[in-house]
Amino acid sequence: MQYATVIGEVLTIHLSDSFESDRIAQIPKGACVAVLEKNNDWCKIVYNDYSGYVITKFLKFESDSEDDKVTVTLSQDIAKQVYEALKLSLN
Repeated sequence: MQYATVIGEVLTIHLSDSFESDRIAQIPKGACVAVLEKNNDWCKIVYNDYSGYVITKFLKFESDSEDDKVTVTLSQDIAKQVYEALKLSLN
């Protein structure tokens, strides 16, 4: 499942993927939603006890942020040490 953050001030949840559909609830800026389906215009989401459709362009998806990604290269010896330390911490 993919997650996204609301970047608009307030995002309205609609019953279907149409502006004419009933409005169910509103989501505040910064809130996290679970994305069930995604296309260019609308996403089907779940927020708290609500399930419905929101406008895609007002969501920032986890995969959209390059700043959160880190690449680390380890030697084989160091990788083994890290693996062993993690294994011990799980026991």
